[in-house]
Amino acid sequence: MKGSFSACAVALTLFAGVARAGPVDVDADIIWSNDDAKGKCPNLCASRSLYWTGTWHKTGWADRPMCICDANAPPPQQPFSMPVPAPLQPQVHLVPPPPVQIRLPGGTVTRYDFVDFHDSGDIRNVSSPSFEHCASICIASHDCGAVTFAANQRRCYLKAGPGNPREAPAGISGVITSRTAAAK
Repeated sequence: MKGSFSACAVALTLFAGVARAGPVDVDADIIWSNDDAKGKCPNLCASRSLYWTGTWHKTGWADRPMCICDANAPPPQQPFSMPVPAPLQPQVHLVPPPPVQIRLPGGTVTRYDFVDFHDSGDIRNVSSPSFEHCASICIASHDCGAVTFAANQRRCYLKAGPGNPREAPAGISGVITSRTAAAK
């Protein structure tokens, strides 16, 4: 009887060690803000039978957003609060349309309307008449991975990567998804 008890204790100890593998990164494709992460990450983690730890980060050369999930982390507790709108100031949030793949001479870009890739390693900015022209400049530049076209300024901001997306009524941003051999 004593031997079977210690075998069970060893088995439980081994099982507990396996269950505590630690946090894992789950690719979230795009996260616009911390509030956006709060809406997306719990579902992404749950789809893999994990819990969201309440944090996310960007990783890799393209700054891919990753939800941090864990098998043992309890879901983060959200305090109950009643939303109170600011008096006499309507809160308007733009709902960006889904991203669109655009083929241009020299490559392909994924376009995001009403978005500014803020603080994303600006390379330079130039005058540009359109988003397509702006994206073509980026495709032709080997150090450019993303752009933001400010339609109200007619300015093209060439960027190293997508950085921190944020809502921008006059912003049209894009990520270079492929370049043809001639554009490399």
